[in-house]
Amino acid sequence: MKNKHNVSNRWCLLFFLMVTVLYVSCSNSTRQHTIETRTNDYNDTIRRKPPSSFSDTIAIDFPAAVFYNPDSMQLEKIKEITPKNEFESEVHNCFYLMRNARIILKK
Repeated sequence: MKNKHNVSNRWCLLFFLMVTVLYVSCSNSTRQHTIETRTNDYNDTIRRKPPSSFSDTIAIDFPAAVFYNPDSMQLEKIKEITPKNEFESEVHNCFYLMRNARIILKK
């Protein structure tokens, strides 16, 4: 009987410790969390490509690979709304991706 009582006390103690640990770990009263907020203006502008200054259309009625770049005015608008390091990185990536595509197409 004494052995059963001892095991029961251990389970109660273990349960109590687990509940206490969970309560303390989930308690938010002593911690201060900083939430990083971003303005929607930046996210909206970076996702929207400025319109081109040209309104012409070219119809291609045969299989083709088409490479195009933004015109100078459009490129300036993109540069204004994009952080400098991201803009330079994307221009660099575009140049080399298009170059590699041209090399593969020539083969």
